[in-house]
Amino acid sequence: MDKGILIPYTYSHIAHISSLCILHHSVVCYQYDENLLCVLYLLSYIMTNLHWYNLKKNGCIRNFDIAVAHIIFIVSILKAYKYTCFLRFMGGLIFAATTFRVNKYLNHHSLYQYDFHNMPYKYKYSVYVRSCLVHILSLHVFQMYNGITMLWYC
Repeated sequence: MDKGILIPYTYSHIAHISSLCILHHSVVCYQYDENLLCVLYLLSYIMTNLHWYNLKKNGCIRNFDIAVAHIIFIVSILKAYKYTCFLRFMGGLIFAATTFRVNKYLNHHSLYQYDFHNMPYKYKYSVYVRSCLVHILSLHVFQMYNGITMLWYC
């Protein structure tokens, strides 16, 4: 495996399916006249697919994907403030962000270690699966539907 690749495509390809939640959020934002978020989520959908196709620790696509995610984070908080269930949304956002940070911490002590590529297959397999699933479930799925349900019900 190329040492520049963080997680092999065998494990990261599931992000292409979960990224459909991001696209769905973009469509719902369009339906509710949240045009800035619509464009940002569409951009996030594209960048997510490009990034997860060739998941590396560094690179322009990764950095742009992260920048878009940070912008969405800030804009969504500002936009959510006008909705009646703002606190519910914030609770979900805090849960997703905390889960992401815990996963990042675990990755720092496993996946990002210098000698990780020399570890036994079973260990690497469990780290790849955990890292992908936690990220995908917390950000691609949970957080997208946290935002969508706010638009639908509030």
